[in-house]
Order: sequence, then C-alpha cells, then structure tokens
Amino acid sequence: MTSVDVTVEVSAQREGKWWVLRMADGVTQAKSLGDVDEMVRDYVSLMRDVPAERVRVDLVSIDPGSGMAVQVEGAKRAQEEAEQAQKVAARAIRDTAKALKQSGLAGLEVARVLGVSPQRVSQLIKKDA
Repeated sequence: MTSVDVTVEVSAQREGKWWVLRMADGVTQAKSLGDVDEMVRDYVSLMRDVPAERVRVDLVSIDPGSGMAVQVEGAKRAQEEAEQAQKVAARAIRDTAKALKQSGLAGLEVARVLGVSPQRVSQLIKKDA
C-alpha cells in the first residue's frame, strides 16, 4: 500500500460542461466527477513535486450548478431525516411486538395486530432480547 504524503481538500462546481476543481493549491478542471481524483492528483503532483499516487483527494463539496445546490442539500437532508425516522419506527415496532407478546398475545395475534408476518414477529421479539 502506498503511503500518503499530501491530502488535498477539493470543491467541485459544475460550470458548463466542465467541473471546476478548487483547492488550496489552485484550480483545475475535469470533464466528469469520475475524473476528479486523477486530475487533482496530476495537478498537485506538478505543483508540489510529489508522486501522484501519494496524493489523497478529499472531495468536500459538490455543486452541480444551475442553482441545484440548495435542492441537492434539501434532498440529502430529507434522506437523512427518513433514515432517522426509519430507525425510530423500527425501534417502535420491535418494542410494541415485545410488549404485545408479554401481555399474553400469541405470535399469530401479534402479527395480525401489527400487520406483519408471524416470521417477522419472531424476528422482532428475538432482536435485543
């Protein structure tokens, strides 16, 4: 494994058909996001006289241009909120399945009450047992 001599934080912003790549050392460009690492490594290699394979690229921000940055951030935030809500829902269904079972309901009854399969009830009750 190659050790890293230089870590470069890069911001990419779409301008026309190109991605403009800004970093402390300057600016370069790439035709696609898939080319960012290679273009930055080559640029930093030339500027700092280090082998390109010893440059680590940390893409810290991506702005797709056309005013889409706010929409992208909103979508990411909504995804994070949905993931958190899913965790809360999973905990609630697990706790409820256990409580229903402990109250004396049969597994089939718990399944019917919760609208899940009996196999799922079995899984829920066994989790965090």
